[in-house]
Amino acid sequence: MRKFLTLAAVGTLLAAPVFAQTMVIEFAAESGEGVTVSLADDGTYTATDGTAGTYTWDEATQTLCGKSDAGEVCATFEGEATEPAVGVSRAFSDTAGLTGTATIIAIEE
Repeated sequence: MRKFLTLAAVGTLLAAPVFAQTMVIEFAAESGEGVTVSLADDGTYTATDGTAGTYTWDEATQTLCGKSDAGEVCATFEGEATEPAVGVSRAFSDTAGLTGTATIIAIEE
C-alpha cells in the first residue's frame, strides 16, 4: 500500500480544517489496496499499515498533504466537502497515483 493513502483521510469530508474529535476513515483504492486511518484533531495520524505522521488541510483546494518518514504526498478530493458524518464518502486522487473512495467509519470524542 502506498503510504499516502493513509494520509488522505481528513480531506474526504471536512468543510473546515478543524474538528474536535478523532475521525476513523477507511480508504479503498481502485487498485484493490486499502487502509484504515485515524486522524486526530492535533494534526497527527496513525494507520493500520503502521505509518504515522502529521497532516495539513487546504480547504480552498480540497487538498490534504501528509508527512511521514516516507516523505510527503498530497491528495485532492472531488466534489464539495460536507460536515463529517459516519458513512459519508468522497472520491480522491493523490500525487502517488492512487484513486479511489474514502469513507468515514467512526467519529470518536
